[in-house]
Amino acid sequence: MAFERAKHIDTSLFFYMFSKSWTPAVCRFFYWVSKIGDGYCYLLIGVFAFGIAGEEGQMFFLLTLFAFAVELPLYFILKQTFKRDRPLSQSVEVRAHIVPSDQFSLPSGHTAAACLMATMISAYFVTFAVIAWVFAILIGIARVVLGVHYPSDVFVGALLGCGSALFVLLTVAS
Repeated sequence: MAFERAKHIDTSLFFYMFSKSWTPAVCRFFYWVSKIGDGYCYLLIGVFAFGIAGEEGQMFFLLTLFAFAVELPLYFILKQTFKRDRPLSQSVEVRAHIVPSDQFSLPSGHTAAACLMATMISAYFVTFAVIAWVFAILIGIARVVLGVHYPSDVFVGALLGCGSALFVLLTVAS
């Protein structure tokens, strides 16, 4: 009963966020926010930190790589375990604004990566923490607005990303 209620809330929230009368400019904004979450920016941030921020930047780069080495296998295991279809394959009313990279939606990999980076940036470069978290939150919202994830996919992705980063920070970095 509780599971069905949670699923209903998740689906209702998805349709509320997805079916808003977004202007083309807002959809373009979320498209580009989602693109930022594709991963290339994370590599650029890491390389930039490695080259500019001395020993702290090098530690950030290496520990962030390690955090991704923890997060990515868990992400693939969860995708293959849950095999939750994306919203566009469950409803004829949903036409995603982007083409998803794979068939399954749980967890959101974009959100996991964004939250992992935001956690790592917060630990090493506190000055940029607010910016990193704003982008992480916007990436999660974008994935729902663009029609490729349910809100719970984003929530689980956020837990996965934060958890992987915290695991590395608390076990390896200390």
